Amino acid sequence: MLALAMSDGLRDAQSVSVNGTTLAVRQTGQGDPVVLVHGSVSDLRTWSHVADELADSYTTIAYSRRFARPNPDIPEGAA
Repeated sequence: MLALAMSDGLRDAQSVSVNGTTLAVRQTGQGDPVVLVHGSVSDLRTWSHVADELADSYTTIAYSRRFARPNPDIPEGAA
């Protein structure tokens, strides 16, 4: 996993490969896992404050969906 040098919730994000796609992920806390999925025009930072609050009781996993910041953009010419 590679730490991303970005601010505002992306600073401590890491990247993971899933089925050939690399996604930015931020994991905090301990306990039962809770996966936080952002909407279509945002990224994993949407959940920064919520994840920090939940981290007292849960392992929170927030990720940026494909093509959401800081993941790579849609390739030029892609359908």
